[in-house]
This record gives sequence, structure tokens and C-alpha cells, in this order.
Amino acid sequence: MANTCLQDDVQSQNRILRKENATLLAENEDLSSLVNDYESVLEKVLEGLRIFIHEQSISTINIHQSYASQLAIERQVNADLRQEAAEFQARLAKLGAFLRMAHENESSLGPDVLIEELKAENMALRDALGMKLKEM
Repeated sequence: MANTCLQDDVQSQNRILRKENATLLAENEDLSSLVNDYESVLEKVLEGLRIFIHEQSISTINIHQSYASQLAIERQVNADLRQEAAEFQARLAKLGAFLRMAHENESSLGPDVLIEELKAENMALRDALGMKLKEM
């Protein structure tokens, strides 16, 4: 009887362990399925993130290239304007020198010649305006 009791006890424990094993196997399958679903969703999310990050990187690179291009254009325009201003300044200096030289050449005439030239110019202007010279 002790043998039968022991055998019944072993069989009972065996059934309990089999049930527990079956429950654990089912739970393990459910968890494996859940892990597979999680991995699949995580891969999709990461792929979306990679695409987003790649697009943002490309966009940032394009913005930097555009900015660098615009900056180079602005710098070139600025350099051209500075060059043009320097050339204009040089032309003005030359013109000033020529005007001074012309004035000096005109002023170097004798006072009698200068007075006669001014009188002739005055008479020509009066004639052009139709004014008569008053006799003194």
C-alpha cells in the first residue's frame, strides 16, 4: 500500500508538473510571439527614424550649402563694390588733379590777357542775352 500511495503521489506530482509545464510552454509561446511582434514594430520604428534622420541630414546639408553659396556671392559682390569704389575714387583723384592743372594753366596767364578774355566772354554773354553794353 505504501508503494501504491507513493506511486499515486508520484503520478499526481507528474500530472501537476505536466500541467505546469504545459502552462509554461503556452506562456513561453505567447511571450515569444509578443517579443517577435515587439521586434517587428521596433524595426519599423527604427527604419522610419533612420529615414527621417537621413532626410533631416540632407536638408541641413542643403541649407548649409545654400548659405555658403549665398555668403560667397555676397562676399564677391562686396569685393566688387569695394573695387569699384576704389576705382571711382582714383578717377576722381585724377579728375581733381587735371582740374587743378587746368586752373593753374589758366591762372598763369598774365592779368592783362585774363582781363581781355573775361571782357570778351562778358560781351558774348550779353549779346547772347540781348543786352547792350552801357557806355561809361
